[in-house]
Amino acid sequence: MSLAPRTVEEFCSEVARVAARGGGNVIVANRLARGGNAANTASALAALGVRVRLVATVDELGHAVLSRSLGDVEIVPIWGEQPITVALELPNANVMLSNPGRLSCVGPSDVEPVLGEEYDAVAVLNWAQNKCGTELAAHVFSRVGKAIRYLDPSDPTVAMDRIGALVGLLESGLVDVLSINENEAFRIAEHLGFSGGKPDKAAEYIYGRVNVKVLDLHTSTFSFSMPSGAYAPTHAIEPRFLTGAGDSWNAGNLYGHLAGLSPERRLALANAAAGYYITRGVHGTLTEVEAFMSSTPLRPLL
Repeated sequence: MSLAPRTVEEFCSEVARVAARGGGNVIVANRLARGGNAANTASALAALGVRVRLVATVDELGHAVLSRSLGDVEIVPIWGEQPITVALELPNANVMLSNPGRLSCVGPSDVEPVLGEEYDAVAVLNWAQNKCGTELAAHVFSRVGKAIRYLDPSDPTVAMDRIGALVGLLESGLVDVLSINENEAFRIAEHLGFSGGKPDKAAEYIYGRVNVKVLDLHTSTFSFSMPSGAYAPTHAIEPRFLTGAGDSWNAGNLYGHLAGLSPERRLALANAAAGYYITRGVHGTLTEVEAFMSSTPLRPLL
């Protein structure tokens, strides 16, 4: 739900006033949307023309929503309590209230049935909310042969007691691509001994201390990749939809890895995929994303 133009303070004061009078309504703009990270990324990849198999935790209603909204994406359900997130879209932040449900512990045995086939890439997403996430990623990445092994841990702030296990996974050599935003970069880098500095410096610090082939960082103003040192500015746009922006970025970035694009071109495509989504609320085809990329001005790269 969108809380703009309220600030955090204004929204909290409004909730407090309603509670003080014994309850009532706070009027907001809202929409029911498909989620979470894996489903959104699968949708964006499919729009770009990639054949996708989605392994997701669902109940009957969640499975029906995904089946209706994901078109040609093959859904492999892990049945259980449906994960649900209420996303509070504030002017400069996206605060998510999440119940991970069955996602709270998805382990190796849950995905074993889909590991006997060949894939071009395998992505493990939202390690943070999955208490079995380290074991799951290690098992999956050790079984997928030559596939690109792509990890987006999501916000580790909610899993700081397990961040050492995440770093151990990154040191193991099982991860080809680590995709993180600035908050994730700072949390991981701080655990490794980094203090202060900018998000790209935090990403560079992480890369020098773990064993991943590529580290890709995305922020609201630029993307950055190691070991190439490539930068790409984001587009000068006014976002309308924040929830799912990082998932769209991951889809564009993973498409670029699959296509063998140069780091600069890959980051530019990922930025455009995210920019297209946050201005329209839908995932763009490759033609639409490329048209957006060529026609939309960029922010200055400071």
